[in-house]
Amino acid sequence: MHLTLEQARERARQVRAAFFDMDGTLLSNTTHQVPPSASEALHALQDAGFALYIASGRQPAEVSVALDGKLDIEFDGMITMSGSYCYDADGVFRSETIPREDVAAIVGQVQAGMYHLLVSELGRTYCDAPKAQIVRDLEEELNLHYEPADLAQALDHDVYQFCGFLDAADDHLITEVAPHVRTTRWHPLFCDIIPIGSGKPEGVRMACERRGLGLENAIAFGDGENDESMLRAVGVGVAMANGDEASRGAADYVTDSVDEHGIWNACVRLGLIPGEPR
Repeated sequence: MHLTLEQARERARQVRAAFFDMDGTLLSNTTHQVPPSASEALHALQDAGFALYIASGRQPAEVSVALDGKLDIEFDGMITMSGSYCYDADGVFRSETIPREDVAAIVGQVQAGMYHLLVSELGRTYCDAPKAQIVRDLEEELNLHYEPADLAQALDHDVYQFCGFLDAADDHLITEVAPHVRTTRWHPLFCDIIPIGSGKPEGVRMACERRGLGLENAIAFGDGENDESMLRAVGVGVAMANGDEASRGAADYVTDSVDEHGIWNACVRLGLIPGEPR
């Protein structure tokens, strides 16, 4: 059940750190830009002494590409690959890879032609060859490029995350053969496949602990299924109006859409920064 605005404002009094999903939250799905009002809100939060973090399903290199030239701010830390790889100025504080036997099982399904796959190692993401049209569609949408490669190399490498291109109803095909992973989604074309103990809430919790904070001292913004558990875990979970049913249902407060000043309006209405809603 959502909080009233007054209840959400009361909880927000304890907030000292803010965590932001990227696609559909900081980045508009329409313009692929960070709305100016969102940038203003983040600067105002930082000026007020709040610690700011990215909390994304993307891997570190993709975060940099996505935000390059779109947001002029220094984040205090990064929760990436849905919590599997997290770091701040003091170093890496979470690094969890998919067990090798699960990597082999998933690669085997792809080699059998069951679906297409992205493989995320640290600093590199590649796809099965030859590159499928569904992967090309994603590249165009996200302004990224994935090199096609022989997936057999993943068997000997540290894999933090897969992205499997299959319908949500078929996600069980993965977990049936790979018992140490789970699936979550932020995009209709694919599911993220991550270690079963991973997830954004774990990264958020560890980031807060490094600052002497608890989850009650955190606010998080998101719009997708992979944000649901994070929104439930923190002191104040904020979903974007453009978010899916899972994120909106999990949130304490639903703000306006990313293109309608959602981050700015939430920060103002919750009393985190001065100003007026737009």
